Amino acid sequence: MHFNDIIRDERVLRIRELKDENARLKAEIARLSAVNAAMEKHVALAVLSARDAAMLPKDGSIVILDGWNIILGARPKSIAGSVDFNAPRIRDRDALMSEAIQYADAHQDTFVWIVYDGAEESAAMSAPRVRISYTGGEGSQRADRLIIDFLRMLSLSGQAVHAILVTADRDLGRAAEKLKAKVIPPYEFFDLR
Repeated sequence: MHFNDIIRDERVLRIRELKDENARLKAEIARLSAVNAAMEKHVALAVLSARDAAMLPKDGSIVILDGWNIILGARPKSIAGSVDFNAPRIRDRDALMSEAIQYADAHQDTFVWIVYDGAEESAAMSAPRVRISYTGGEGSQRADRLIIDFLRMLSLSGQAVHAILVTADRDLGRAAEKLKAKVIPPYEFFDLR
């Protein structure tokens, strides 16, 4: 083997290493771009909801519904206080939207915000003073994080708006209560009987 062959082999090896590093960096840039886009959406949703809250009358309420938590996990309690597995419950997004519209219609000083994890899907119904948001469901952009960030922003803004969170998620509920939100379990909030 000649000296020139050794140099050539070293250069080929270095080029391969650089190509691998380039591919790794491109993948990392793509990942960070996706995270950045999700964060921009996250902030935009929180700001939009803060604007909705600002448009409410003084001492109005913004009711935040933890969408999938309500649909997938919430069970109403029986009169005796135990969970009633045979009682009616909200089973899908359309039913939750219907309940939200009824609530908003009955409470004119209220805005209802339904927050879901997952990709955005078209809603069958829409209504004034009811908003649906999908967080994308990845990492820090999950519904819980969006809800807490919104409550934090609302708290810091000093708006005279009451925040009510409807969820059965205990961790989310504790975090929301620290930010002065009233937390109500779904079985108490919805009249499912």
